[in-house]
Amino acid sequence: MFPHRTSSEARMVALVALCAIPTAACDVLPVEWVFAASRVQAASRLNPISIDEAVAPFAHAVPVALPQVGSVTFDGGLTSADEVALYALGPVAARERIIVEVAGRDGLNTMAALFTSRGELIDANDDRSYYGGQVDPFLNVAMRADDPNLVLGLAISRARYFGLNDGRYTSGEFRVTVRRSLDGAFQYVPQTVWLEFGGGSGIRIAQEPAFDVAPFDAGRISGRLAGDTGYIRDLIVAKMRDDLAAFNVVLLSSDRDARPAGNYSTVYFGGANARFLGLADNVDSFNGNPRQSAVIFAETLGLFEALRPSAEAVAQGLANIAAHELGHLLGLEHAADPNDLMAEAATAEQIFFVDATYGLSPLDPHVFPAGVQNAPTLLELALGPVDGLGNSTVARMMSGRAAAPAGMQFRAGRNPSSESPPAKRLRLCDRPLSKQKR
Repeated sequence: MFPHRTSSEARMVALVALCAIPTAACDVLPVEWVFAASRVQAASRLNPISIDEAVAPFAHAVPVALPQVGSVTFDGGLTSADEVALYALGPVAARERIIVEVAGRDGLNTMAALFTSRGELIDANDDRSYYGGQVDPFLNVAMRADDPNLVLGLAISRARYFGLNDGRYTSGEFRVTVRRSLDGAFQYVPQTVWLEFGGGSGIRIAQEPAFDVAPFDAGRISGRLAGDTGYIRDLIVAKMRDDLAAFNVVLLSSDRDARPAGNYSTVYFGGANARFLGLADNVDSFNGNPRQSAVIFAETLGLFEALRPSAEAVAQGLANIAAHELGHLLGLEHAADPNDLMAEAATAEQIFFVDATYGLSPLDPHVFPAGVQNAPTLLELALGPVDGLGNSTVARMMSGRAAAPAGMQFRAGRNPSSESPPAKRLRLCDRPLSKQKR
């Protein structure tokens, strides 16, 4: 459902309606959609690789000697869009700061990501400034945990929407500077979220034009649901609270709770959009800004009336979309596993009939074509432990190299992954470093 973060400014992320035609302003999987009375099926899509396949390249990362304090600069290159360059930077400690600057030569447009030694994403970036027209990636990360071998990944950009399309996307050279300092202090940022069902005016997401959001009304999704507005609303809140129960997030609903004082983010439910099911301000690394907004265009689900989704299915879909958008505001990127809340939707059934969760998943290749996202661990590192005493409330089995998640379960239609062509396999760039210096 969403794009790649900028480190220096807010960046919009969007879940695009399944029937929308991709444009330069959209963030959607480029598929051809086939509509039928009982199902909506993707005619072509990528079949996500397994977790083991996603992390396999990290065992072959090229060592780079990063000084304890100071910087290292080196040159590298990529020969195709199917190649990744991985650099092992050595051990890092919590509260160290790592800054990565990349300069593509002759217009090469790249993306960069930092990973743990296990291939789990820490942070990713495509454009330093989308609105400012700066296409080279930039990372500035205060480390929140020790790691025995930090890995930097570089690949040719796969930006589609809310990512700059300038430059070359085939092959080329780049220069990287990595700096380490000891000023990486951080604080956990617990999050309060206001679920607004009463609409709003002058809503502005990132730096996009302002718009109004109509109050939530299930009857405007389908006349069949005209009397179910309160029931669906209560189900949405209950499902989202279940999704976020393990994390330091408080969800408040506009129909039952008092508006909170202090910092909180707002998720609006209502209205329609010709292209989007949802919009969120940005992918906010480690929840750095606790006052942001997202919009869930509930009425857009009316486009799928041919499926005749029940009130329960509509609530599931809106809860999935809202948890996805909120995940971006809490720092999560797109995932490839269709059972993960951070996956881009591949079918309408995935939206309505899959009770998705925040999990361990291969990354969406448009975020980075290798590695995994451990959403529970990232959320805990951003929000802090629920008990406030430093005791983890997330099952650490999520960090294990377990089997890939089980396949999707649908009430109707076929599992889309069973019909997908094999994903392209990546080639690891194993050329020696050049011009390395401190």
